[in-house]
Amino acid sequence: PRTTHETTKRENLFFIDGLKMSANGGGGPSTPVKSQEKQEGGFKSPFQSLQKLRQRHRSRRSRSAPPKLRTPLIEHHFRVDRERRVVLPGVPKHEDDWYRDTHDFFNLIVLIPIIVLDVMNWNWEKMFRLKKKETISDAWTGEWFDLFFACTALYFLVDLLWILVIPKCVKSPATIIQHHIATLLYILVPYYITDLRWCMGACMSVELNT
Repeated sequence: PRTTHETTKRENLFFIDGLKMSANGGGGPSTPVKSQEKQEGGFKSPFQSLQKLRQRHRSRRSRSAPPKLRTPLIEHHFRVDRERRVVLPGVPKHEDDWYRDTHDFFNLIVLIPIIVLDVMNWNWEKMFRLKKKETISDAWTGEWFDLFFACTALYFLVDLLWILVIPKCVKSPATIIQHHIATLLYILVPYYITDLRWCMGACMSVELNT
């Protein structure tokens, strides 16, 4: 009786599939409905398939992602009422962190001579009066490049070792370590190729923001 029941169940399923295929416009009894739907969808390019995978990945992440742990940038500088979404008077209070504060103080002091040496390697009068065929590289003098390079390399090397020994002195040690290693490698390019030394001066100008 059990074998007869399973056989009857298979026959019923086969009959239902046949009705679905006939309603969709034909198809042999051996052609499943899902494969027919895929055939009707047509060819999908690799870009479409990749986009679909990304959408699935994002939907999975949105369901399983934990709450945001990063503090919004505005809350680093202002007091914010999150419920009313307004900025409050006064400045936020930060907990004392000796490791972080010492590292910040080191950067504040050491970057000053590097920025000054960077400024000294440019002809600022020419910088603001470039002719039509001249570029920013023509304003680079490089008179203090050797000292500028030595101070820059020493700074990144010391800061790299500092973060390796005391990683909690910064919020994202892995990112900064990768950045410092990449910087120590790419500053070798202007050191050996003199025509590109102005690029180091231009790139290191961002340390003024730091």
